[in-house]
Amino acid sequence: MLCFVDSETTGLSARLDYLLEVGVVLTTNDLVVVARKSVLVWDDKEAIQKRLDLNDVVRRMHTDNGLLRAAEQCGVPGWQAEQELLTFIDRNAEKLPGGQVTEGCLGEMAGSGVQFDRKMLAAHMPTLHSRFHGYRNIDVSTLRTITKRWWPADIAAGIPPGRDQHRVDPDVENTIEQMRYLRRVFRGACREAA
Repeated sequence: MLCFVDSETTGLSARLDYLLEVGVVLTTNDLVVVARKSVLVWDDKEAIQKRLDLNDVVRRMHTDNGLLRAAEQCGVPGWQAEQELLTFIDRNAEKLPGGQVTEGCLGEMAGSGVQFDRKMLAAHMPTLHSRFHGYRNIDVSTLRTITKRWWPADIAAGIPPGRDQHRVDPDVENTIEQMRYLRRVFRGACREAA
């Protein structure tokens, strides 16, 4: 089982910025999506607006993609969003082949640039964060970089392009699509080396 995570925020500081959206996608080890959930988060309107006033790029990006409006209209407090995600994971993880959750641990956190998501979850959703392995990540952006450096240009060029819509559902789907391609590349390289 793999658990892909993505978050959208008011900026890059785990200490000062706020979550706006968090998504979790559970897949088999073969990257078949089994379940997905995303939640909109809206904690403190005044504080969120102050952070966005300091970062016009993020304000513009999340206005253009509709996230600010959606979060303000439908977002729930962070504690509630965290509880919804934990309930979702608990209901679905055991259904997956290899989805046994050992002592509450989901294993590695997967995603693209996932160290950022890890920092944000540690600061704002500590119970959810604690369900993942303490420091191991499966970071698709690292795998993309390795592929671009070590494989021929035509193979690296085959990586599905990042769409970076800055909404968790399409961004996680894009990450999983890239991971599927990279898995085929790595498996081919293993066959050649054998």
